[in-house]
Amino acid sequence: MAVLADDQSKSDLITLLRAWRSRLDSVRFVATRDTANILHSRLGLDVARVESRARGGACELAALVISGSVSAVLVLREASMQLEGDVMIATLHRVCDIHGVPFASNRATAEAVLNWVVGNATGHSPVDSPWHSNTDIETPSRNERKACQEDMMTIGTK
Repeated sequence: MAVLADDQSKSDLITLLRAWRSRLDSVRFVATRDTANILHSRLGLDVARVESRARGGACELAALVISGSVSAVLVLREASMQLEGDVMIATLHRVCDIHGVPFASNRATAEAVLNWVVGNATGHSPVDSPWHSNTDIETPSRNERKACQEDMMTIGTK
């Protein structure tokens, strides 16, 4: 699981992961340098380190998502900051979307993703989702996609 938190959110991250600490021993973490150092010193977690965010750490995390080395991403940041305003974080988010990797950006989604990650790490997946199975999923036809787009345009003009 990749973890990234801005300076204003590191205490929130510690609080969140402290509540989950007893269930995190089987989870492998990777984080930007400062976040990794704090997770290790405050919670005793063994965390692999990438560069700091300012030195391209978010890009390194995106590369790990692409390579399949990361199963989920948790990014905590100041809520008033727009995700799209940070190009590196927006890129990480997009890479997660493209590769079907869960991306949590607030406490509620972080709790859900942690539940999923902990379940997978222990072999007891709490989610039986067709999106993460080996079965093929029927994708919408071109006509269905076009109809949906037209519906969305109609809704947007009302």
